[in-house]
Amino acid sequence: MIPVVWVGRSREEVRQLPPRVRHRLGYEVFKLQMGETPGDSRAMPSVGPGVWEVRVHERGAYRLLYIVDGSTAVYVLHAFEKKSRATPRRSIHVARARLREIP
Repeated sequence: MIPVVWVGRSREEVRQLPPRVRHRLGYEVFKLQMGETPGDSRAMPSVGPGVWEVRVHERGAYRLLYIVDGSTAVYVLHAFEKKSRATPRRSIHVARARLREIP
């Protein structure tokens, strides 16, 4: 199983989400740890190469941005509720800054 590394405040961000969303995101992160592909995900080149988002629709839209470093680790960069069609600029900037923190 690949370890999860929570970058910056990403763990606290997930903990602030509704329980059902946390549960679903947790399952998707577990799938990543097992080397599987999450159910609803897409690449996020606007954040950086290799960055993906997991999408959860549960009485709203929620996103978890991550990058997998081979079999070394799953780095969770950012989690947030999406309130408009486009990904908020602030969320992209936060994820980019946290991506730079990864050794």
